[in-house]
Amino acid sequence: HLLVVNKPAGVLSQKAKPSDSSLVEALVDYLYRKKEVTPESLALYRPSVCNRLDRNTTGLLLMGKTLAGAQMLSEGLRERTIHKFYRAIVSGNVTKPVHLSGWLIKDEHTNQVKILTQEQKDAVRIETSYTSVQAKGTCSLLEICLITGKTHQIRAHLASVGHPVI
Repeated sequence: HLLVVNKPAGVLSQKAKPSDSSLVEALVDYLYRKKEVTPESLALYRPSVCNRLDRNTTGLLLMGKTLAGAQMLSEGLRERTIHKFYRAIVSGNVTKPVHLSGWLIKDEHTNQVKILTQEQKDAVRIETSYTSVQAKGTCSLLEICLITGKTHQIRAHLASVGHPVI
């Protein structure tokens, strides 16, 4: 019912525009070659990703091969019974666990985000926590838990507290 794929950097999780190629098309092609889907079954349900990763991010994508699998994964992500962890090397010596909250606002024209300390129109609440895996000199390897998952949240949130992703 589901498939977990290690997404390489530079590959889209899903199309941003109609001419794009993404892992969704690769999934459908794979299932078609394995005879797990047919043109008829694709008219009823199209296999897809249940979580997304930015184009330049590597990591695990959860994919629903069937409607039941997609519903289970989506519920786990929505109810936060499936947790998303990331690793990143950041600037700064981080030694203590941190829980951040704030508001993220995105400029749709430039695809840039800003982190705000106070609520503002069109801003969404975000939460990020992280712990240090290793700190050495002026860099730290963090394990980051996304409590919410918004576009560019990790990079923007960490940069806003002086720990930009390297």
